[in-house]
Amino acid sequence: MERAHLSGLLTLLHRLPGYPELLAALRSPDTGAVAPLGLPEAARPFVVAGLFQELGRPMLVIVPGAERAREYEEQLRAWCRDPEQVLHFPAAEHAVYQRTPWDAETREQRLRVLSALHRLRLSGLARSQPLLIVASAAALLQRTLPPWEFAAESRLLRQGDWIALRELLAALYRLGYRPTPTVEQPGEFSHRGGIVDVFPPADERPVRIEFFGDEIDSLRRFDPDTQRSDEFVSQVLITPAHEALPLRGPQVAQELERLDLSTLHPLAQGDFQRYLEALREGQAFPAIHLFQALLHPEPATLLDYFPKQGVVVVDDWGHLDAVADQLAARMERQREEQAQAGEIPRGFDAPPYASWE
Repeated sequence: MERAHLSGLLTLLHRLPGYPELLAALRSPDTGAVAPLGLPEAARPFVVAGLFQELGRPMLVIVPGAERAREYEEQLRAWCRDPEQVLHFPAAEHAVYQRTPWDAETREQRLRVLSALHRLRLSGLARSQPLLIVASAAALLQRTLPPWEFAAESRLLRQGDWIALRELLAALYRLGYRPTPTVEQPGEFSHRGGIVDVFPPADERPVRIEFFGDEIDSLRRFDPDTQRSDEFVSQVLITPAHEALPLRGPQVAQELERLDLSTLHPLAQGDFQRYLEALREGQAFPAIHLFQALLHPEPATLLDYFPKQGVVVVDDWGHLDAVADQLAARMERQREEQAQAGEIPRGFDAPPYASWE
């Protein structure tokens, strides 16, 4: 059964005073920031969906909190003609400076958005389907892999390309993919003979790459449950499987040798020793997000991926300011609490958020 949507009602917006003028202003190439609209909270997704449908440009909606972001996404999906154009960019919802790996769904959702924006940059706005992205303040400020590194490390593979099998396997390790006997989850890969299975986090299904020598003989999508391939494709984009990559791992490990691990409790001490060893070897690991700011010193956020021709909508500027200030205070407080509890070394300073300024 086809999902019902309310996009047909968006034409009613033209009857509202000020809406045609707003639309004309946003269509003008000289328009910068527009004045606050003062809309009731319940009406905002309706107006955003209307602007998105009319403008046909990428849009980013920034809201103060995670719950509001989920509500916004749900309402936009109901209003938009194609709900698949609406993407949620979530924040990792655990305390900062924790060694706990990110939730897999959160990691995949964030990488799906970054990959979609990367594809937009590759193909150009004119030939791409516009995106409507919703992000909370925490998600927006959370540091990520710089877009130039995301682009440099991504691999577009086509049938008929020549690439050494060992080179592809080394790249998958470097991009944070986990080797497994069979590929079932995003971020995994397997290798047997001249076949490499890989599941890019942004894709709906994994791909089977068959080699004839060093030539890619075929690319086929397959069902991770049955492992049966059923769809030939001409190309596949292999993107990073983490938002932090160990390219500077050996250098970071050397910088961290000054830390006193004796202040940690035994479990944390063992973890940090393993982390440092993985960094020395340039390998990814589940808690690599802890070292994001050290591995990628130049801070990057979702805004660095967003095209200049896009439209940014702020849901509640005053509330957003307050939330950003709270995030900065919470980050510093939790770093001190984790150090006092022996969870992280004293002097370990790798802020996971970019500054609000």
